[in-house]
Amino acid sequence: MKYSQSRISSRLLKFSSLLALFGLIVGTSNAATIVYNFDDDPNASSANVSGIDAATIDASSFVGPGGGASISTGTDTAFINFSNLANDKAASLTSNNYFTFTLTGVGTNFDLSSFTIDFGGNRGGEETATPNIIVLSNATGSFEELSVTPNSFLLDNDNSNTREFTTGIVDISGSDFDSLSSVTFEIRAFDGGAVSSSGAFRINSVSLGAVAIPEPATFAFALASLSLGFCVFRRR
Repeated sequence: MKYSQSRISSRLLKFSSLLALFGLIVGTSNAATIVYNFDDDPNASSANVSGIDAATIDASSFVGPGGGASISTGTDTAFINFSNLANDKAASLTSNNYFTFTLTGVGTNFDLSSFTIDFGGNRGGEETATPNIIVLSNATGSFEELSVTPNSFLLDNDNSNTREFTTGIVDISGSDFDSLSSVTFEIRAFDGGAVSSSGAFRINSVSLGAVAIPEPATFAFALASLSLGFCVFRRR
């Protein structure tokens, strides 16, 4: 039996729609965005988790365990004063002045899909400053450093009251960030070769993307829906 070109095109369109529905059920619907936006006064340390599957991700408060790392609702930033900032990377890795937060899956594991940090700061007087950021995670079982691009920012403005920021992209492309039940991050900093004694390293916001891993029942429902749709397609 020969089919007209229009009939073949119609069937292909219907089948493509079924495949798109399958992808929607098992893929894109399982997305959540986690944002720590320190402009959200007065709950600056709390994350805003949004997306269809936001309920599958629990985000802890963004905190500084040491006394030198704080969140200011006056300046709407998380900050570490340069006077409390480590002078080099080695000192930063053992310092108590850092920030940390934890993401935990609720009823399911999750993959991390993106991670960005808006960081920078302000300096005092006519001094210069080059805040360097360090991000670590325990995704492998122990805390290891992650690549951040860029990982430093030159503060050379003439106005010490001006806060300047850049966006650092954290590399979470490895398989260590797939099928996580929980992961904790640390954000540390040091003033690399600068001469600033006043001002502060600052974080404006932290954003992550996560994709919940569907339960077997979700896959079964998606496959059943696809099979039913294909049967209807065949009957027509």
